[in-house]
Amino acid sequence: MTSVENYEQPRASDKRFTILFAALLGLSLFWTVRSVYDSTYFDAGTYIATARSLVAGEGYSYLGQPFILRPPGFSVFLSPFLAAGASPAQLNWLMSTIGLLVVLLVFVQRKDRLGKLLALTFALSLWLNPSFQRLSNQVLSDLPGVLLMLIALGIDRRSRETGSSKALWFLGAVLAVTAYVRLIYLLLIPAILFSRWSERKRAATSVPGSYRRELALLFVLPLALLLPWNLRNSFAEAPIPSEQTSNYSYSTATWKTDPGDPHSETLPLSEVAARIPIRAKQMVVGLGSHLHTIDESTPANLAFGALAIGCLLWRARTRRRAGDLCALAMFASLCIAHSSHVRLIVPIYIFAIPATLELLASFIRRRASSRNTTLVLSAGLALIVFLDLNSESVDPNLKRHRELSTLATYVESQVGPTDKLASWDGVHLSAYLDRPVLTIDFVARSEMRGGIDGAFELLIENDIDYVSIADRRGNRSPRWNAKRTRPVETEESLMLLFRKRLTLVGEAHPYLLFRVTSKD
Repeated sequence: MTSVENYEQPRASDKRFTILFAALLGLSLFWTVRSVYDSTYFDAGTYIATARSLVAGEGYSYLGQPFILRPPGFSVFLSPFLAAGASPAQLNWLMSTIGLLVVLLVFVQRKDRLGKLLALTFALSLWLNPSFQRLSNQVLSDLPGVLLMLIALGIDRRSRETGSSKALWFLGAVLAVTAYVRLIYLLLIPAILFSRWSERKRAATSVPGSYRRELALLFVLPLALLLPWNLRNSFAEAPIPSEQTSNYSYSTATWKTDPGDPHSETLPLSEVAARIPIRAKQMVVGLGSHLHTIDESTPANLAFGALAIGCLLWRARTRRRAGDLCALAMFASLCIAHSSHVRLIVPIYIFAIPATLELLASFIRRRASSRNTTLVLSAGLALIVFLDLNSESVDPNLKRHRELSTLATYVESQVGPTDKLASWDGVHLSAYLDRPVLTIDFVARSEMRGGIDGAFELLIENDIDYVSIADRRGNRSPRWNAKRTRPVETEESLMLLFRKRLTLVGEAHPYLLFRVTSKD
């Protein structure tokens, strides 16, 4: 298929336009970067905590224990910034810059297929998307993973054009680095290899020796570079079941009855398969709602999301490009995942929506000129941007940030430097305090790990001096109740237990601080 625009701009003009676009995106950072640390996801706190452990010379660990849940790539990346004194909130500048580079690469890599105007409009719609902007202000590995994926695809394309062996070596190393940041991008390896094989087959130019070299460099090299991580985990003495994370590993989360215990029973295949329609629908809704939600389906977002996946399938089947194949492989993999979030489908979105635009352009072009086709589709994307900009803009994390900031200030005034501290969501309080804080959330919410009594025992076993927990009675929104009923009830029950058995030190509303000593 030809580009939506049937003419080529001079290369120098393209470069100047791209530089101007990058400069405008850079200026926009002064409006888009948020000044608060987003504690929505537990992962953000663990990335900061493990990066600080690396800076302190304690290795890749969390609360003194080897951290094996995810590879260390992103924590290693964060460590020099934290060593330089960056606060969790200041890291938003770093994350937003990464988001900017993702958008820029999306534009550069899509303009040959969509034409400059449509690619620009899509890139802007992504940059101004509220969910993407929120992800650009969270200390998570999602966007760094996307950026590395796009870089790897660019290197892959370049190496095919030049046939350079050095480029293949470099690509193999980049694939390993990408997997160290986000393990799911191991799917890039088979996607690239299959795309290369298909390309040779279509062109009838297959050279067995050459393909074997590609197989060695793009399959064996990344796995060899990942081997130290696997060996380290084989000998690491991490507690079982896990106390400080909800999952022991991605594998246990997917296949075990207790996601924190690799020795627990394996789930029946029927239970794992039962997730497929649920997760598939959530991802379709996420694509159809342009990353706004995965839970609130409407006929419109279901239809558009299904169209996007269908178009991605169509383009993967006809063009067999590595990015499209990887996006489909990610979709299939996430269909059996133990949980789902909008942020997980961002890499699928940046391939599925352009595929949809290509198909729609092909259809409209039969009835209109190429220029009118571009204008119609660009206007549609502009309308989406307008609706996004006029949607609710209140940061839902702002209140929580203020609460945790207040708690951190109060704790610093009450707790000595050598005292041991725990909290319901200790990993986030640790980010504010820059000191270890035991998390009791995961044990309390899991009956298999002891539940509320187990959380209390955890305090005693670890010689905790102080523990904080929120008292949200009479101060919970209906939405919080509807979505988080069980965790809220568990936290409330544990809080009432602390009131009975521990000494209340004081309050930093809504948090209470207890001394872990008996009232008796």
